[in-house]
Formats: sequence, structure tokens, C-alpha cells
Amino acid sequence: MVRQSYWFAPLAAVLIWMLGGCYGLVYRKHTDPARVGNAANLSVQRSCFRSYLGLVSTGDASLRPAIKNGNLIAMHSTEREYTLVLGFLYRRYCVILTGTPGQSAE
Repeated sequence: MVRQSYWFAPLAAVLIWMLGGCYGLVYRKHTDPARVGNAANLSVQRSCFRSYLGLVSTGDASLRPAIKNGNLIAMHSTEREYTLVLGFLYRRYCVILTGTPGQSAE
């Protein structure tokens, strides 16, 4: 008598979910746009963090670095950008900030 294994289908479903989510099995890049207002004289800055194998993360994806690097005095919109390779191998999450730049200190 052949013993049937019913564990294979749930295991395969979990592995597919872990490896790619619902958009891409091998590679996924997704941006949530949220642009508003006039695009004239606006500066676009981004701050990102990266994760490798889900074990090591580096970077700062908060608004503070984007505001500081762009010397922004007013914020107009924010966007989020996700990049995933095999779901857990490499991940990058970025916050994209659009704002009005202030006067440079030069």
C-alpha cells in the first residue's frame, strides 16, 4: 500500500508565499505613489534601508535623513518603494519625499 503525503501541498504554498509574496516569485519592485500639488521647484529626496537574508539590516528609512539631505522646509508628498529579490534574500524599502527646498547655506 502506498502511503500518501498530504503535507507537500501546504509546504509548497508556504514556500511560494515566502519566496515572492503575491507579485513576483523572483523579483518584485513596487511603488506606492502619492504625489500631490505642483511639481515646479520641488526637490525629491529618498532615504532607504536594506536587509540581507532577513538577518542583517542597514540604513535609515525615516523622513529625517531625506529632509536633512534635501534641506527641505515644506513637505508636499511621500511615497514608498519596495524592492524584493526572492522575498527574503534582499529587501530594500525607501521613503521618497517631495518638498520645497530651503536656501542653501553657501
